[in-house]
Amino acid sequence: MSLAIESGASNTVAIYLNNSNDHKNIKRYHFGPANFKLLKSTQLESFLNDIKNTTCKHEINRLAIGMPGVIAEQDKKVIIYETSLLFINSNQFMIIFIRLSNFFLKLFNCLSF
Repeated sequence: MSLAIESGASNTVAIYLNNSNDHKNIKRYHFGPANFKLLKSTQLESFLNDIKNTTCKHEINRLAIGMPGVIAEQDKKVIIYETSLLFINSNQFMIIFIRLSNFFLKLFNCLSF
């Protein structure tokens, strides 16, 4: 019940993992490019809303985000606020920020329990 989002200059990939170790239950979704510093707040909201609407059939309580332009603590607070409005469905929701180098390797280490 984890969703990982990696954004970049050419596209965004979101991967859903359920709690089981069965890799058949991994779902992959593709979206357009995103950079935090280049998106207006309404564009960021729309971008995250598109991801939410596409993955809404899944329960999500862990979210990992790798997005260029998220550098300062204030940037992270904006992302936390925007994602919490859309994705929180339990009081055990967790957001992880990951630097983009080796994103998916770090991602699976963080989200696989």
